[in-house]
Formats: sequence, C-alpha cells, structure tokens
Amino acid sequence: MTRVFIVDDHAALRRVVRETLGDFGLTVVGEAASGGQALADAALGDADVLVLDLAMDGLSGFEVLRRAGAAWPGLVVVVHSMLPREQYEARVLAAGAASFVSKGGAPRALVDAIHAAAATQR
Repeated sequence: MTRVFIVDDHAALRRVVRETLGDFGLTVVGEAASGGQALADAALGDADVLVLDLAMDGLSGFEVLRRAGAAWPGLVVVVHSMLPREQYEARVLAAGAASFVSKGGAPRALVDAIHAAAATQR
C-alpha cells in the first residue's frame, strides 16, 4: 500500500486531494500547510511519496524538495502545482522530483503519477 504525505497551503485543495487519493486506495499518512510544517512532521518519514506544491509561503517547494531528499533519501516526490508546466517541469525533475502534475488536470493524472513514483522506489 502506497503511503502519501500532502503539502499544500490551501486546506480545501488538501481535502480534495486526500479524498481523491483515498478513493483510489492510497493512504494519506499526513498533510501540512507549509514546507516547514511538513519537514517537522514525523509522519513525513512514514510516507513513500510526497505530493508537494511549489508556491507556498515560507520555504519554497524547491527548498522542501532539497531538504526532504536529504533527510529521507527513499522518499519520492511528485510536484503538484498550478505554476506553468513548461517553465517548471524540467527544473523540478532536475531537482530530484519524480514528476510534475498540473493542478488543473484530471485527478487520475495525480494518482497515476503517485503510482509511477512509488514503483520507482521498490
């Protein structure tokens, strides 16, 4: 079973993502409204996949990606962002993320990205 941690500064979006992932049989082990909260939450260490927004107050998604990768080398990151894919996808992949999923896309795209990311971990 794939365990997911969600980091997004919008509570309503976290709720929708959590419910969607649950509908597809994924387990959400934690969530945070900021990168700092996520990095301080022990549940992040229990996750297989981190679903991470890039544009948040405080630590940027890029900084969270860097720190999470250093602290939990087995943690796979799927960036879930409203920022333009054509401007950010190559950068997040170069920074170590497994994939970039646009928030405006179909919910299934995020689920598929999480499954693909988790498969690389095994």
